[in-house]
Amino acid sequence: LASNPEGLRRLFGERTDATSAFVEIASTTAATPDSGAAGWAVEITQPATQATAASAELPAGIAVDEVLTINGKSVALTAGMSLQDASELLNSLFSAQRMDVTASVDGNRLVLQHDLFGSAHSLTIASSLGSGAGGTELGADAAGDAQTFTGHDVAGTIGGEAATGSGRLLSAAEDSHARGLRLSVSATEAGSLGTVRVSKGIASRMTDFVEAITAPENGSLSRAMSGVTGEISAIDEKIADLEAEVDRYLTKLQSDFAVMETRMSQSLALLDWMEMQVQYLPGGKASSQ
Repeated sequence: LASNPEGLRRLFGERTDATSAFVEIASTTAATPDSGAAGWAVEITQPATQATAASAELPAGIAVDEVLTINGKSVALTAGMSLQDASELLNSLFSAQRMDVTASVDGNRLVLQHDLFGSAHSLTIASSLGSGAGGTELGADAAGDAQTFTGHDVAGTIGGEAATGSGRLLSAAEDSHARGLRLSVSATEAGSLGTVRVSKGIASRMTDFVEAITAPENGSLSRAMSGVTGEISAIDEKIADLEAEVDRYLTKLQSDFAVMETRMSQSLALLDWMEMQVQYLPGGKASSQ
Protein backbone atom coordinates (compact mmCIF):
# COMPACT_ATOMS: atom_id res chain seq x y z
CA LEU A 1 0.00 0.00 0.00
CA ALA A 2 2.80 2.41 0.88
CA SER A 3 4.48 1.77 -2.45
CA ASN A 4 1.35 2.47 -4.52
CA PRO A 5 -0.76 5.22 -2.92
CA GLU A 6 -2.38 6.06 -6.28
CA GLY A 7 -3.59 2.49 -6.62
CA LEU A 8 -5.00 2.68 -3.10
CA ARG A 9 -6.83 5.90 -3.96
CA ARG A 10 -8.31 4.29 -7.06
CA LEU A 11 -9.37 1.25 -5.06
CA PHE A 12 -11.33 3.21 -2.48
CA GLY A 13 -12.17 6.60 -4.00
CA GLU A 14 -13.73 8.04 -7.15
CA ARG A 15 -11.35 8.98 -9.93
CA THR A 16 -12.29 11.20 -12.87
CA ASP A 17 -10.23 12.46 -15.77
CA ALA A 18 -10.62 14.07 -19.19
CA THR A 19 -8.26 13.71 -22.13
CA SER A 20 -8.89 17.26 -23.39
CA ALA A 21 -7.50 20.36 -21.73
CA PHE A 22 -10.78 22.11 -22.63
CA VAL A 23 -12.91 19.74 -20.54
CA GLU A 24 -13.15 19.48 -16.76
CA ILE A 25 -15.46 17.19 -14.83
CA ALA A 26 -17.53 19.58 -12.73
CA SER A 27 -19.48 17.00 -10.75
CA THR A 28 -21.01 13.53 -10.61
CA THR A 29 -23.86 12.10 -8.57
CA ALA A 30 -24.64 8.80 -6.92
CA ALA A 31 -26.52 7.89 -10.11
CA THR A 32 -23.40 8.29 -12.29
CA PRO A 33 -22.07 4.82 -13.15
CA ASP A 34 -18.50 3.74 -13.78
CA SER A 35 -17.65 4.64 -17.37
CA GLY A 36 -15.30 1.74 -17.93
CA ALA A 37 -11.82 2.09 -19.38
CA ALA A 38 -13.11 3.38 -22.73
CA GLY A 39 -14.87 6.34 -21.11
CA TRP A 40 -17.44 8.54 -22.81
CA ALA A 41 -16.64 10.57 -25.92
CA VAL A 42 -17.33 14.31 -25.77
CA GLU A 43 -18.49 16.06 -28.94
CA ILE A 44 -19.20 19.80 -29.04
CA THR A 45 -21.53 21.22 -31.69
CA GLN A 46 -21.75 24.74 -30.21
CA PRO A 47 -19.16 26.22 -27.85
CA ALA A 48 -20.36 28.53 -25.10
CA THR A 49 -20.08 32.23 -25.93
CA GLN A 50 -20.49 35.55 -24.15
CA ALA A 51 -22.83 38.30 -25.24
CA THR A 52 -20.57 40.69 -27.18
CA ALA A 53 -21.23 44.04 -28.88
CA ALA A 54 -18.67 45.87 -31.03
CA SER A 55 -18.95 49.47 -32.17
CA ALA A 56 -18.43 50.82 -35.65
CA GLU A 57 -14.89 51.69 -36.77
CA LEU A 58 -13.91 54.79 -34.79
CA PRO A 59 -10.34 55.70 -35.87
CA ALA A 60 -10.64 59.19 -34.34
CA GLY A 61 -12.28 58.00 -31.13
CA ILE A 62 -15.65 59.38 -30.00
CA ALA A 63 -16.65 61.88 -32.69
CA VAL A 64 -19.97 63.17 -31.29
CA ASP A 65 -21.67 63.39 -27.92
CA GLU A 66 -23.63 60.20 -27.24
CA VAL A 67 -25.47 58.62 -24.33
CA LEU A 68 -25.35 54.83 -24.12
CA THR A 69 -27.79 52.88 -21.97
CA ILE A 70 -26.50 49.39 -21.19
CA ASN A 71 -28.77 46.97 -19.32
CA GLY A 72 -30.68 49.93 -17.94
CA LYS A 73 -27.66 52.00 -16.84
CA SER A 74 -26.64 55.14 -18.77
CA VAL A 75 -23.28 56.79 -19.43
CA ALA A 76 -22.42 59.89 -21.48
CA LEU A 77 -19.59 59.76 -24.02
CA THR A 78 -18.29 63.15 -25.15
CA ALA A 79 -16.81 64.18 -28.48
CA GLY A 80 -13.01 64.07 -28.50
CA MET A 81 -12.81 61.22 -26.00
CA SER A 82 -10.40 58.44 -26.98
CA LEU A 83 -11.66 54.85 -27.17
CA GLN A 84 -9.44 54.00 -24.20
CA ASP A 85 -10.98 56.82 -22.16
CA ALA A 86 -14.45 55.66 -23.20
CA SER A 87 -13.72 52.06 -22.16
CA GLU A 88 -12.38 53.21 -18.78
CA LEU A 89 -15.47 55.36 -18.22
CA LEU A 90 -17.71 52.41 -19.08
CA ASN A 91 -15.77 50.06 -16.80
CA SER A 92 -16.16 52.54 -13.95
CA LEU A 93 -19.92 52.43 -14.49
CA PHE A 94 -19.96 48.63 -14.63
CA SER A 95 -17.91 48.36 -11.45
CA ALA A 96 -20.01 50.90 -9.54
CA GLN A 97 -23.26 49.23 -10.61
CA ARG A 98 -21.90 45.70 -10.00
CA MET A 99 -22.58 44.75 -13.60
CA ASP A 100 -20.88 41.66 -15.02
CA VAL A 101 -19.78 43.54 -18.14
CA THR A 102 -16.34 44.62 -19.39
CA ALA A 103 -15.44 47.28 -21.97
CA SER A 104 -12.26 47.04 -24.03
CA VAL A 105 -10.68 48.41 -27.20
CA ASP A 106 -10.07 46.17 -30.19
CA GLY A 107 -8.29 48.12 -32.91
CA ASN A 108 -10.58 51.02 -33.80
CA ARG A 109 -13.63 49.49 -32.13
CA LEU A 110 -15.11 49.78 -28.66
CA VAL A 111 -16.13 46.32 -27.45
CA LEU A 112 -18.60 45.48 -24.67
CA GLN A 113 -18.70 41.90 -23.41
CA HIS A 114 -20.67 40.14 -20.70
CA ASP A 115 -18.38 38.39 -18.22
CA LEU A 116 -20.60 35.30 -18.01
CA PHE A 117 -21.29 32.69 -20.67
CA GLY A 118 -24.58 31.48 -22.06
CA SER A 119 -28.02 32.53 -23.22
CA ALA A 120 -29.06 33.61 -19.72
CA HIS A 121 -26.68 36.60 -19.90
CA SER A 122 -27.29 39.36 -22.43
CA LEU A 123 -26.44 42.97 -23.27
CA THR A 124 -29.28 45.34 -24.11
CA ILE A 125 -27.92 48.59 -25.52
CA ALA A 126 -29.69 51.78 -26.59
CA SER A 127 -28.05 54.94 -27.96
CA SER A 128 -29.14 58.55 -28.07
CA LEU A 129 -27.97 58.56 -31.71
CA GLY A 130 -29.52 56.72 -34.62
CA SER A 131 -27.65 54.77 -37.25
CA GLY A 132 -25.46 56.93 -39.50
CA ALA A 133 -25.20 59.81 -37.02
CA GLY A 134 -21.48 59.26 -36.45
CA GLY A 135 -21.86 57.52 -33.09
CA THR A 136 -20.76 54.12 -31.85
CA GLU A 137 -23.61 52.33 -33.67
CA LEU A 138 -24.03 50.11 -30.59
CA GLY A 139 -27.77 50.78 -30.34
CA ALA A 140 -30.55 49.94 -32.78
CA ASP A 141 -31.06 51.84 -36.05
CA ALA A 142 -33.46 54.34 -34.47
CA ALA A 143 -32.24 56.62 -31.69
CA GLY A 144 -33.46 55.41 -28.30
CA ASP A 145 -34.32 51.91 -29.52
CA ALA A 146 -32.46 49.03 -27.87
CA GLN A 147 -30.53 46.22 -29.46
CA THR A 148 -29.93 42.96 -27.55
CA PHE A 149 -26.85 40.77 -27.80
CA THR A 150 -27.05 37.27 -26.32
CA GLY A 151 -24.51 34.56 -25.59
CA HIS A 152 -24.83 30.87 -26.47
CA ASP A 153 -24.95 27.82 -24.23
CA VAL A 154 -22.56 24.98 -24.94
CA ALA A 155 -24.22 22.18 -26.91
CA GLY A 156 -23.08 18.68 -27.70
CA THR A 157 -23.13 15.01 -26.73
CA ILE A 158 -21.59 12.85 -24.01
CA GLY A 159 -21.08 9.23 -24.92
CA GLY A 160 -22.99 9.78 -28.16
CA GLU A 161 -26.12 10.92 -26.31
CA ALA A 162 -27.54 14.44 -26.36
CA ALA A 163 -26.60 16.57 -23.35
CA THR A 164 -28.03 19.82 -21.99
CA GLY A 165 -25.99 23.02 -21.99
CA SER A 166 -26.13 25.96 -19.60
CA GLY A 167 -23.35 28.44 -20.10
CA ARG A 168 -20.17 26.36 -20.15
CA LEU A 169 -21.74 23.46 -18.24
CA LEU A 170 -22.74 20.41 -20.27
CA SER A 171 -24.96 17.97 -18.34
CA ALA A 172 -25.70 14.39 -19.32
CA ALA A 173 -29.39 13.56 -19.65
CA GLU A 174 -31.00 11.73 -16.72
CA ASP A 175 -31.86 8.77 -18.95
CA SER A 176 -28.40 8.52 -20.55
CA HIS A 177 -25.50 6.23 -19.69
CA ALA A 178 -23.54 9.15 -18.18
CA ARG A 179 -26.48 10.40 -16.07
CA GLY A 180 -25.50 12.79 -13.31
CA LEU A 181 -22.25 13.82 -15.03
CA ARG A 182 -21.61 17.54 -15.56
CA LEU A 183 -18.71 18.89 -17.60
CA SER A 184 -17.21 22.37 -17.77
CA VAL A 185 -16.26 23.00 -21.40
CA SER A 186 -13.99 25.94 -22.24
CA ALA A 187 -13.47 25.15 -25.93
CA THR A 188 -14.03 28.02 -28.34
CA GLU A 189 -14.60 25.84 -31.41
CA ALA A 190 -16.90 22.93 -32.15
CA GLY A 191 -15.45 19.46 -32.55
CA SER A 192 -14.38 16.31 -30.76
CA LEU A 193 -12.91 16.83 -27.29
CA GLY A 194 -11.65 13.35 -26.51
CA THR A 195 -13.14 11.30 -23.70
CA VAL A 196 -13.97 11.55 -20.02
CA ARG A 197 -13.71 8.67 -17.57
CA VAL A 198 -15.32 8.01 -14.23
CA SER A 199 -13.89 5.21 -12.08
CA LYS A 200 -15.63 4.40 -8.81
CA GLY A 201 -13.74 2.58 -6.05
CA ILE A 202 -15.12 0.57 -3.15
CA ALA A 203 -15.75 3.51 -0.83
CA SER A 204 -17.29 5.59 -3.60
CA ARG A 205 -19.62 2.77 -4.60
CA MET A 206 -20.61 2.26 -0.97
CA THR A 207 -21.33 5.99 -0.63
CA ASP A 208 -23.44 5.89 -3.81
CA PHE A 209 -25.29 2.84 -2.47
CA VAL A 210 -26.07 4.55 0.84
CA GLU A 211 -27.14 7.75 -0.95
CA ALA A 212 -29.38 5.74 -3.28
CA ILE A 213 -31.04 4.10 -0.27
CA THR A 214 -31.44 7.23 1.83
CA ALA A 215 -32.20 9.80 -0.88
CA PRO A 216 -35.08 11.90 0.54
CA GLU A 217 -37.25 11.79 -2.59
CA ASN A 218 -36.58 8.53 -4.44
CA GLY A 219 -34.38 6.43 -2.14
CA SER A 220 -35.56 2.87 -1.49
CA LEU A 221 -35.67 3.51 2.27
CA SER A 222 -37.64 6.71 1.74
CA ARG A 223 -40.04 4.89 -0.59
CA ALA A 224 -40.49 2.10 1.97
CA MET A 225 -41.14 4.61 4.77
CA SER A 226 -43.52 6.48 2.51
CA GLY A 227 -45.34 3.22 1.78
CA VAL A 228 -45.65 2.35 5.48
CA THR A 229 -46.79 5.89 6.25
CA GLY A 230 -49.37 5.58 3.50
CA GLU A 231 -50.64 2.27 4.90
CA ILE A 232 -50.86 3.75 8.41
CA SER A 233 -52.79 6.71 7.02
CA ALA A 234 -55.16 4.34 5.21
CA ILE A 235 -55.73 2.34 8.42
CA ASP A 236 -56.31 5.56 10.37
CA GLU A 237 -58.89 6.59 7.78
CA LYS A 238 -60.65 3.21 8.07
CA ILE A 239 -60.68 3.49 11.89
CA ALA A 240 -62.08 7.00 11.61
CA ASP A 241 -64.77 5.75 9.21
CA LEU A 242 -65.68 2.89 11.60
CA GLU A 243 -65.84 5.27 14.56
CA ALA A 244 -68.08 7.58 12.58
CA GLU A 245 -70.29 4.62 11.62
CA VAL A 246 -70.52 3.50 15.27
CA ASP A 247 -71.41 7.06 16.32
CA ARG A 248 -74.14 7.16 13.69
CA TYR A 249 -75.47 3.75 14.85
CA LEU A 250 -75.49 4.82 18.52
CA THR A 251 -77.28 8.03 17.62
CA LYS A 252 -79.89 6.01 15.72
CA LEU A 253 -80.34 3.61 18.66
CA GLN A 254 -80.80 6.52 21.04
CA SER A 255 -83.35 8.05 18.70
CA ASP A 256 -85.20 4.74 18.31
CA PHE A 257 -85.17 4.20 22.10
CA ALA A 258 -86.60 7.67 22.68
CA VAL A 259 -89.39 6.95 20.17
CA MET A 260 -90.07 3.61 21.85
CA GLU A 261 -90.28 5.24 25.29
CA THR A 262 -92.71 7.83 23.94
CA ARG A 263 -94.92 5.18 22.38
CA MET A 264 -94.84 3.02 25.53
CA SER A 265 -95.87 6.05 27.59
CA GLN A 266 -98.70 6.72 25.15
CA SER A 267 -99.74 3.04 25.29
CA LEU A 268 -99.80 3.03 29.11
CA ALA A 269 -101.86 6.21 29.13
CA LEU A 270 -104.29 4.63 26.67
CA LEU A 271 -104.47 1.49 28.81
CA ASP A 272 -105.30 3.55 31.92
CA TRP A 273 -108.06 5.37 30.03
CA MET A 274 -109.52 2.12 28.74
CA GLU A 275 -109.55 0.64 32.26
CA MET A 276 -111.45 3.68 33.50
CA GLN A 277 -113.97 3.38 30.68
CA VAL A 278 -114.50 -0.31 31.39
CA GLN A 279 -115.51 0.54 34.97
CA TYR A 280 -118.49 2.51 33.66
CA LEU A 281 -119.77 -0.30 31.48
CA PRO A 282 -122.83 -2.29 32.72
CA GLY A 283 -121.59 -4.66 35.39
CA GLY A 284 -118.51 -2.55 36.00
CA LYS A 285 -117.46 -1.33 39.42
CA ALA A 286 -118.55 2.22 38.75
CA SER A 287 -122.02 1.20 37.45
CA SER A 288 -122.79 -1.04 40.46
CA GLN A 289 -122.27 1.74 43.00
